[in-house]
Order: sequence, then C-alpha cells, then structure tokens
Amino acid sequence: MTTRSVPILDTDEQRQLLEAARAQLRILHLDPADSAVVVGGVTAARLHRLVPITPDTDRYYTSTDYYRDESIDLQDHRAAPQKFRRLPVRCMVDRRPYDPVVIDGVPVTSVARTFIDLCRALPRDDTGILLGDRLLRDGAITRADLDTELRLLTARDQRAVRALLDRVDPRARTDDETRSRLALQRLGCPTPESAVEIVDRDGAVVATPSFVWPDHLVAGFCTADDDHDDRYLDDVERDRRYAELADIDARLTALGYRVFRWRGDRIAAQHCAACGLRPALRTPRHVSGEYRDLVAYRQRQPSISGYGRRYDDR
Repeated sequence: MTTRSVPILDTDEQRQLLEAARAQLRILHLDPADSAVVVGGVTAARLHRLVPITPDTDRYYTSTDYYRDESIDLQDHRAAPQKFRRLPVRCMVDRRPYDPVVIDGVPVTSVARTFIDLCRALPRDDTGILLGDRLLRDGAITRADLDTELRLLTARDQRAVRALLDRVDPRARTDDETRSRLALQRLGCPTPESAVEIVDRDGAVVATPSFVWPDHLVAGFCTADDDHDDRYLDDVERDRRYAELADIDARLTALGYRVFRWRGDRIAAQHCAACGLRPALRTPRHVSGEYRDLVAYRQRQPSISGYGRRYDDR
C-alpha cells in the first residue's frame, strides 16, 4: 500500500528522537526506504505528538533531551524477520499489512495504528479514553481508520481494544469534560446527554451545558482551570464574566433546571466535588406537557458517542 507523507517535525524533541531512530536503523543495516521495518510503539507515539495527558502516563511517555540510551520501538513486517540483540532496540514481529507514514524519510506507524497499539499496551485506566476523545475530536483519526485497524487484530485483542473504545465519546469538547464524564460514571450517576443546546420558547439558545440530564432537569457545566483564574482581570471584566454566568443560571432556573458548575480537574481528583449533583439525580422530576413544549433539545451534531455503539443505547 502506498505510504503517506506527513508534515515536517516542528519540535526539537521530535527531531532528536527521529534522528535516534534513523541512527538505529542505519546501525542495523536497514534501509528505511524498503526494509519493511517501521518505527512504532511509544517511539511513534512521541513522533506523532501523542503526548501524555495525565501524570499517570509518565511511565509510558518519558521526556528527555537525550535519546542516546533510550530504546527505540520497531515493528518488523518482513516475511523472514531477524532478531536484533542491540539493547536500545525493542523489535516486534508484526503480521499486519505494511502501511506506514513517512516522516523525513523514516517509516513510522500511522496515527490510528499507533493509537490502537497504545490501547493494547496501556492499562485499563482513563488514559486511552482521554487520548481517543482528543484524537477523534481534533480529526487526527476517524472511525473508519479505527475500524480498519481493528479488523487486523486477533479476536482477543479486538475484544480488549473495543471495550476501551466503547467508552470513547468525541463530543467531549475538552479533556476536562472527558475526565468529568468518567468520574460521574464511577460515581454511578445516570448517563447524561452531551453537546445539547437548551432553547427557550422563542427558540433562542439559552446555553450548551457540558452535560444535561433531561429526565432530572439538571444541567452541569464543566469548566477549565483558566475559567476560574480571574486574578489578572480588572474589576469591569470580572463583573462582566460573573454577570454572564449569573444570567445563564437564572434563565435555566426559570426553565426549571437545577444548575451545577465544577472544575474538571477538581472532580477527577476529588469526587466530593459532585456531592451536590448526586442527590439531584436520584429521582427523576415530573415534567408536564406544557413544560415539555417549552423546553426543546437540539443536537449540535448527530448522536455519536462511544465507539462501538450509540451513546443513547448505553
């Protein structure tokens, strides 16, 4: 299959790591152009800038300015692979089709294949879900790419990877929203709707909360740390920001909603940040027919969610 080119590397860390991989291929007497040995694993993840998104991944993505003694991950697609006994090289025989991207003349596994390989290697925590949300949201990979790579795995690996991808939801607009969704799942909260616009009787959009529970008339806003950092704002700007939030909360309250706001980094570290939210979600609120006519929900985009099944079917 024809290889695909990618943009030139733009960070010193990527360039150093790429030169280290090129040097290892040269030492092993492998021609990057036709050797069918590609750079993969964690090395490919760094080259594709799949950087750590939680402190827990530091043991998988180390950051250093010198790669002389760091292992380079290779994947051997040759019909008769050979064993490499050099310490800085970790080579794995790969029977999947040879379909790399080329970065400055060095073949590297594609973003989709690199992500699938990381899902197979990472523990069953939130790291793969955070990364999957980000890649699908940014358009770095598509569902078709993941489907293609999944079909190339063994049945056992397919089950393990799909179990993780079923929890991926690209509608999360930020990593903090992803962390909040996972924290709310661990707390046993009902499954919320995401990317929903709440409109009033006149059809005007009141707000687009991070999470909406229609049966409970609860709206949750997950904000980033920067949204709360008003130390460098003047009094006018600070008052304007708080006035906007108060107006949104008042309009939602007039529609019958209970509004909750929290910081995504805080709810992931301290589950008690959602203590006020859980009692509000215990019992659905009765919604009259008149009220249903007043409140409408418009999906910003088609109902997509989790990778393997519809979000509404969970």
